[in-house]
Amino acid sequence: MFSGFKSLRQNDLNLVLQDWFLPYLFIAARFIFYLGNVSGNLTGFGDIPRYFEVAALHGWPYFDYWSEYPPVFAFINTLIFRLSNGQQFLFEALMYILFTLSGAVSIWLFLKLDLLVSPKDKGFPIRSWIFLVFLLVLPYSWWYFEMLPVSLMLLGLYYALDGNSTLSG
Repeated sequence: MFSGFKSLRQNDLNLVLQDWFLPYLFIAARFIFYLGNVSGNLTGFGDIPRYFEVAALHGWPYFDYWSEYPPVFAFINTLIFRLSNGQQFLFEALMYILFTLSGAVSIWLFLKLDLLVSPKDKGFPIRSWIFLVFLLVLPYSWWYFEMLPVSLMLLGLYYALDGNSTLSG
């Protein structure tokens, strides 16, 4: 029935499940958190309502303006605004999905970096669990867009430490 699945060794299957357990746990916890706070004020002191206002401006953002990051997020912000058809609730939901997925990718990359830097600690990745707890409890990871640059920075660092200098750039 699952002939391709039988070719995996049991150790390979356990490794795959272990690598993805923390990101799945993060997504599940964040999903439960969002469901519990749909009627409340989920945005808090965050910038998501401001992102909605900026995306509602006519034209594409940040032409002829200085930005501390490349304007990738500004274009993603405008694209999400257009996908949501200008509905603020849908815009915020899509932004939270994007931030949650980038947080899960950050946790997965942090775990990979942890295993690269200290391969002798392959048993219980305590540093990755601590990173997971910080991302779950600190509202900064869902109020602002910095999870996207953090994910890209961790990806570049992973490729640099893995010896792939072309992809790290």
